[in-house]
Amino acid sequence: MLQLNDVTGITDADELSKLFLESERRIFSVFRDINAVTEDIDALQQEVPCIFIFTMLLFISTTLLTLYWFAMKVTALEAAQAKHNPNRQQNLMHRRAVLKTKQTLLRADEYENRYDATRTELATS
Repeated sequence: MLQLNDVTGITDADELSKLFLESERRIFSVFRDINAVTEDIDALQQEVPCIFIFTMLLFISTTLLTLYWFAMKVTALEAAQAKHNPNRQQNLMHRRAVLKTKQTLLRADEYENRYDATRTELATS
């Protein structure tokens, strides 16, 4: 008891036991908080793949809508040019083929990205 008195400055055993119990209560409270945070982290880790997939789908749909809008603008431009200059029809057909090739390549890249993301998600699950 003398050594505890030197370290803590407390001479009464009841006061020392109260201090010990209060310390235990605080430690247990911190332990509960850590467990709660750990559970929150686990829940968030399960949600992250869903958020990632949703973000990828949103990106892909936005890209496809942009491509569709661009294709519609090109089609309208081609139609207007064809009315004014029928000799350019072959050039316009070439442009349309190039546009479709670019669209196909973009879609291939998107599908490859989706494949990689899904493969990575499955590997981490």
